[in-house]
Amino acid sequence: MAASDLVNAATNENLKEVDWGKNIQICELVAKHHGQGKDVIKSVKKRLRSKNTNVQLFSVMLLEMLLNNC
Repeated sequence: MAASDLVNAATNENLKEVDWGKNIQICELVAKHHGQGKDVIKSVKKRLRSKNTNVQLFSVMLLEMLLNNC
């Protein structure tokens, strides 16, 4: 699955709570394939521009998890 697809799934506006499994999967992807980090950050930045507050919240939480674990 592409990095952007994972980020979109982890920050989906229809989620009721954070999808920790997807977030961990994204962290593992970045840890194993450092080149994917740029694509992940690009996708997160795009999701932060969303008008949906849930998407913004999940994006910030994903970004925090990436900062703490990668």
